[in-house]
Amino acid sequence: MKRRWTWFSTLAVLAVQLGACQDRRESLSGQGEVVSSESPSMTGLKKVLRQRLDREGLTEEDLAAHPDTQGAWAQWREAVKKDDEATGRPAHQALIAHLPALAADPEVLQRKLERVQAKLTKSGDELPEARREALASHVADLANKLAAPEPDRASVGMALSVVERQLRNLD
Repeated sequence: MKRRWTWFSTLAVLAVQLGACQDRRESLSGQGEVVSSESPSMTGLKKVLRQRLDREGLTEEDLAAHPDTQGAWAQWREAVKKDDEATGRPAHQALIAHLPALAADPEVLQRKLERVQAKLTKSGDELPEARREALASHVADLANKLAAPEPDRASVGMALSVVERQLRNLD
């Protein structure tokens, strides 16, 4: 009996360690500082930027409109047009570095809320009544948190991730 307990406890420890390793790998790959050797080209950089934008719930319009990223965005767009990796890589790194702060910016969060509300309005008729009401409740909660004089970024982020996850499940 003791031997089986040791076996299961060893498996549990290994599972926890594996989960921690996977979480660490995901967080490192999500930082965008290192592009894998499989995608050193502009195509690979575009793919990484698109993935990070999707993960943060941002759009290209958010990058173009925000004063902190306008310069890097213009440089990135020019590099993409010319397929110039030498100027594209620094612009790419600057954009990736700004994404977390940009995703927490109140103006960007407001635009995200508007996009969420538009998607809810568009697909709301197709949803069952209970699910539509639950989703509308989450959106209203998010709107209330954003309307606060000094919104708590952590709670806004959590509310937004709940709404975005539910909207992804609709697709």
